Amino acid sequence: MNLTRAQKFQWYLEKGLAEGVHALPDPSVAGARNLVAALTARFEVLRTSIDHIDGEPRQVLHDTGDPLRVIDLDTPDELRPRMAALAEEFRLEQQGRPGALLARFFLLRTADSGWLGMVADNVAVDAAFHRVIEQETSRILGEPAGPDVLGGAEGIQPLAAAALEAGTRGTRDRERAAEMLRCHFATAPPRMHRRRPPGATAEGRYYRRVLEIPDADRLFAQLLAAGDTLPSALVLAAFTQLMCVRSDQDDCTVNVSMDNRHNRELRLTLCATAQRVPVTLSGAGRTLRAHAADVQRVLVDGYPVYGRYDPLDLIAERDGAQRRRGMCLTPDLAFNFVPPPQGWTSLLTGATRPLPVQDGTITGSTTGEVSYEYAASLSMRWADARAGRISIHGDSEALPPGDAAALLRGIELMLVRWADGRDSEPERIAGETGLSAPQRPGTAIRAGGRWIDVDPISRMLCERNDVVSAEVRTDPGDEARLIAYVMAAPGTNPRPDDLHAALLPAVGTGSLLVIPDRYEITDRTENACPSPPNLSSLPRRSTVSGPTAS
Repeated sequence: MNLTRAQKFQWYLEKGLAEGVHALPDPSVAGARNLVAALTARFEVLRTSIDHIDGEPRQVLHDTGDPLRVIDLDTPDELRPRMAALAEEFRLEQQGRPGALLARFFLLRTADSGWLGMVADNVAVDAAFHRVIEQETSRILGEPAGPDVLGGAEGIQPLAAAALEAGTRGTRDRERAAEMLRCHFATAPPRMHRRRPPGATAEGRYYRRVLEIPDADRLFAQLLAAGDTLPSALVLAAFTQLMCVRSDQDDCTVNVSMDNRHNRELRLTLCATAQRVPVTLSGAGRTLRAHAADVQRVLVDGYPVYGRYDPLDLIAERDGAQRRRGMCLTPDLAFNFVPPPQGWTSLLTGATRPLPVQDGTITGSTTGEVSYEYAASLSMRWADARAGRISIHGDSEALPPGDAAALLRGIELMLVRWADGRDSEPERIAGETGLSAPQRPGTAIRAGGRWIDVDPISRMLCERNDVVSAEVRTDPGDEARLIAYVMAAPGTNPRPDDLHAALLPAVGTGSLLVIPDRYEITDRTENACPSPPNLSSLPRRSTVSGPTAS
């Protein structure tokens, strides 16, 4: 059977992992094996692999899952680092490999305690479905499980979910979502940072910075009590405003992770359902209160269409718009918000402690990765029912770790002030926390509400044999558009379509954020690349226009 749309998203685009542990009343191997057998019998995706059949990835259901592995620990303090190591092992050995099972279970035990650990590909398990598995684990163990996430229903197994998506209603949902993507990519701004591929080594380039908030439940309870803005919208608004202030640009696009379990049958689907949705947000020149209201409206207006797209539609719409508009539309910012494990209602009634005044602790480390697709990905997760973590997974060449720490401190400050009934201006918050703007090269120009370094465009044009020199400027009649003034090599006749086509691959990779809208070609050849021609003295041979923005 085909993959569901959310599974396709994880298989083709996101490639994330889920992990978790559950304390066991019986740390015996037999007890853990019985628990895993019950879970894999209940949830087919825990014994599923993805195989390539006739050139397409397909779900393949197996009779059993991976055998339980037993890991002996000396002390409980080893639990978290050992799980991190097991997750990395899974990523290297199992994730994304055709034929490999999508989940692996572990019994981690000391002399008198035990935990069931799970690592799973997000093709199988995302944060929302992990809560379903946790609830079923508690039920099997006879523990209090809280309100039934599935509402007493049996749920829909992944194979059946894929069949529903291929039906009439599923096709209609896909068409509506594709139209929303089409509208988004027609007007979305380019990505915020150029993509710079790793060099000979990427050691230390990618990192995480984590803001630990011991009383996050109390903070978020006060955020809810302070108004009708959702905490997720507040965190996303603060993140995007501070990133726009740092880059001195008017707007940005963020890949927002959508928990789709509010959507009809998706609430009952027994596998991952979340997908990231590209959302454009304009945060410049406004307070947090005004921006957060717009963020919430954008998110709410997209339901229930958000998250119902087919990832192949997203790729097609994005790539087509990139060619038409001449700009890279792959977001390099991402956002993920996991609700509190006890639910918002219980959080509001249970968080009665005074809100502490001390700052949360920021910790950090490098990840050891050799690549990462985002410049900065912000996540809100919970360590338990009280403590929360806001973290940034980043690329130091786009957002240095020190700036990531200042960004986290700025978000914390904006949230605390909101809980206290005060608004925030992002420019002032950036100044208070030391969030500094990166130094702009002298070849950067302002166009379309952002700074663009035009030197890489000129240099790439000059690599052609039929171009002697090139200069890129804003269009005198429209500051949002760029013109390339190009001097042709002797005996050549470069066409604007040729120049446009030569630059487009760099847009696709993200090494160029935008390329010129027009090309004006002249005959003089005295100057050498990359020095610009003296345009006022050049005889004009032709004025031509390249493909225009849609």
